[in-house]
Amino acid sequence: MKAAIVDQDRLVELIANRPDVPAGKIEDVEITHTAIKAGTPVTVVSMRNALLMGQQPTTVSFDCELTIRSLGYEGGTWMTDSPQEVWQMAGPLADAHGDVLVGGLGLGGFTHLLHHEPEVIHVTTVERDWRVAELVGRHVDGGCGVVVADLFEYLPTVDPGAFDYGFFDIWQPTGELCWQEFIVPLRRLARGKIGTLRCWNESEMWGQLRMALPRVASAADDMKFEGIMGYYETFRRACKDAGVWEPAIDKGTTDPIGDGLAAELRLRECPEYLALVDLYLDPSHEDWETTFGTHWDATVTPYLAGRKEEECRG
Repeated sequence: MKAAIVDQDRLVELIANRPDVPAGKIEDVEITHTAIKAGTPVTVVSMRNALLMGQQPTTVSFDCELTIRSLGYEGGTWMTDSPQEVWQMAGPLADAHGDVLVGGLGLGGFTHLLHHEPEVIHVTTVERDWRVAELVGRHVDGGCGVVVADLFEYLPTVDPGAFDYGFFDIWQPTGELCWQEFIVPLRRLARGKIGTLRCWNESEMWGQLRMALPRVASAADDMKFEGIMGYYETFRRACKDAGVWEPAIDKGTTDPIGDGLAAELRLRECPEYLALVDLYLDPSHEDWETTFGTHWDATVTPYLAGRKEEECRG
């Protein structure tokens, strides 16, 4: 498969249209500015992005000085509006249409840029932290559409079919655990309420999962995927249900690594297994509940609930 190449003209357009959010601070939420000198190489697609998302590694430089805004949150950097993060919005922006729900205001980039998309009619942005809404909202086109609420609590109040399109970005990491903690629960809550839903850097998470799931489906029966690894156990149980589970190490082999790799390769060529993976990575699909819902609620939901209780006590 040919790697996707950055459209530098589109990148320049998006960067030029970023919202001009000034530096400011409320309590421990702060917006700062950093100047990047003209001609300085700047990463747009990292090697990690390239390997996991099927893109071409890309570094660019600009003819004029570039201002990078950063959103600091509780002592760390939550996000920036760097060329790399702006380019990660390009695909979802191109697909946006109709009534749009945005989860997470951040520096306001996605919400602001949506108002430059001709197919977009109306934008509602849900931001949990009032301080972010105060610092950013007034400087963003359509800022009056910001709803201060927790996205997990807001989605249950949304009527079926209320939005044509959605884009969620309320997390920092891009790993498998983030997919378990945010993507799957939010996609289940949003099912039937949003026509098309995109999640920030979800494809990077898919890349990691596609590499790991064959190993999960060929793991020994006595291996335990519990607690934080419950999303693996969910997939393994569904593989057993579908008859595509192949526990290579259970066979008393003297070459567990070699036999394990052989089992993984067979799975990668098995249409039933590949279809199961595609469905697992699409929790918005109505068939996801039939295949994975019960297993997920038995293995993952209790773990996530326990974590939330610990955070509340903390």
